[in-house]
Amino acid sequence: STAGYVAAKIAGYDENDSRMLKLEARINELGGPLKSDLLTMPFLMMFSLYPIHSTFNTNIDRLLMKHTESIPWIKVLLHPVLYMLDNGHNRVLSAEKFPRRLFKMSYKKYAKRKGTPKPQKDDQFIDWASENMNPDGTFFDYTPTTVPMLMALSTFPAQKSIVQKGITTIESFQEKTAEGNLLQTPGEASVGETFYMANVLLDVGFEHDHPTIKRAEKYLQDHQLKTGGWGFSKNSIHFADSDDTSNAMYLMIRLDKARGKEIRQEVFKALDWLLTLQNKDGGFGTWERTKGLLGKLINKVANKKGLVMSESVFEHTARIVVCLSFLKELRPEAAIAYKKAFKWLLHQQNKDGSFSGTWFINYMFSTSMAMTALGTENSSRGDLAILRGLNYLKGQQAPNGGFGESPDSFLKGKAVQLQQSSWAQTGLIVAQLHTLNAMTGCKFKNELRGLLETSYLYLKEEKEGWSQSMDQTWTAVTFPKVEYLIYPYIQRMVPWQAYNMHLTSGCR
Repeated sequence: STAGYVAAKIAGYDENDSRMLKLEARINELGGPLKSDLLTMPFLMMFSLYPIHSTFNTNIDRLLMKHTESIPWIKVLLHPVLYMLDNGHNRVLSAEKFPRRLFKMSYKKYAKRKGTPKPQKDDQFIDWASENMNPDGTFFDYTPTTVPMLMALSTFPAQKSIVQKGITTIESFQEKTAEGNLLQTPGEASVGETFYMANVLLDVGFEHDHPTIKRAEKYLQDHQLKTGGWGFSKNSIHFADSDDTSNAMYLMIRLDKARGKEIRQEVFKALDWLLTLQNKDGGFGTWERTKGLLGKLINKVANKKGLVMSESVFEHTARIVVCLSFLKELRPEAAIAYKKAFKWLLHQQNKDGSFSGTWFINYMFSTSMAMTALGTENSSRGDLAILRGLNYLKGQQAPNGGFGESPDSFLKGKAVQLQQSSWAQTGLIVAQLHTLNAMTGCKFKNELRGLLETSYLYLKEEKEGWSQSMDQTWTAVTFPKVEYLIYPYIQRMVPWQAYNMHLTSGCR
């Protein structure tokens, strides 16, 4: 909220605007602008709106450089900002853009915070930045991680060309809304969109050798990184993640099995990289695994603020368990990893039968993902957990057959139902349950029949809506408790996916 207020003020909104007054009141109600989260503080520091402790920043920066291999994700977020603060490159806003009322400070006092730039000599930072910039001028894989890096590099005249290239790329992410306004999107998600769309098309009846499927398959093969993993977008050539990697693997395994072929080598190359992300507890981190006491401490501090670091993540681990179930008979290391990850998943089940999510909202969808993963092992312990999970989902289903959960569930520690069911959330949940039916040979069809029939009737009743417009309900997460989002391609596709999976199901 504070970042939004400051951005609006910089953009020219009057502090007496009714919306600004409402936002100001809410920020103060929450403790004031200086109580902002860990993602907002560096932003405020860059504009000299938050007290800058240069000695503290310098020590943190040195720690980051020393432990590059242990905590790269924190480096991505903070190192460009800390470099600027340490070297006196913090900005001071002009008087008309300074949010004096929110920060309760005179402009004269504020202006004294302007930094004194030091000579531009930080070879270690430049070397690190140069090694990790993408060819198109982006950094990491999306806009929020690129902007601080471009600001930092702009202090080096020799980096002018890469900065301009990055700005041009970010501007290319802009889209026009129906009202004619420009919307700055976080970036492009071509890898994620490709494997997701391909899986949806297979689920609704496309043949595995359909030209569209084959083009998607080739695109993913062409964008596998040298490490073996995949990043969020085609722009991310340095940072793979377990989510996109496991999903790309799943599609390739699915296609190879449908064609009666041996699983391709690209999958095993990805497996070798993926296994490096498994934590000691058996789960998988997103970008890296937790290393040592420092990693655990960072996770503990960051998690309280809603930031995801190197801790085990439920959704990724669930998808990886499905992938490993196809590989465990072919590679002993896959079998060991599968056993540990499956056990970790079982231990994540809550007393009410639900599972807690991280990157999607939240208990209902995560529970449906758990059902698919736990269905990969034909065992009494897995079956019992599935039955408990299905009972939980039945209890969360709305009378109209749909599902809908609010992001407030992250704050409340339990599912908070929406007043109105969501096409997208219903599609996400139901598609997982149809997959469970297919994977287990209809083992749970009796327990699932009522839930799936009523959800189908809900989607059928709402078909005119979801076939013509996009559900605006939050489904995904930037960081839990901090910020939420939607992926338009998911919002549009999943109701159609679930609807058609019901019509073609062999378990009805």
